[in-house]
Amino acid sequence: MGAPHRGHGCPNFPCAGIASWNVVIFTGINLAIHEGGHLFFMWFGIDFVTVAGGTFLQCVCPIVTGIMFYKQRDFFAISVACFWLGTNLAHIAP
Repeated sequence: MGAPHRGHGCPNFPCAGIASWNVVIFTGINLAIHEGGHLFFMWFGIDFVTVAGGTFLQCVCPIVTGIMFYKQRDFFAISVACFWLGTNLAHIAP
């Protein structure tokens, strides 16, 4: 028998599964928005804007979503938008 697995979803540490849970929910939409940001900002013709546009749009979308839900006074949805922003910031940080 090898050593027990010490990673996401480890049965010896149930809270480690939370990190893999948020990846499953937000990864697809984050990737689509990120790549769409590159395509959108490519039309400006500046290489830096094209490269940075993916990450910019990836972080702006949860902020705009949170503002929209704030205007509707849906505080649970605001917390989900903040969580979404947090997953984006965690994945773009080195």
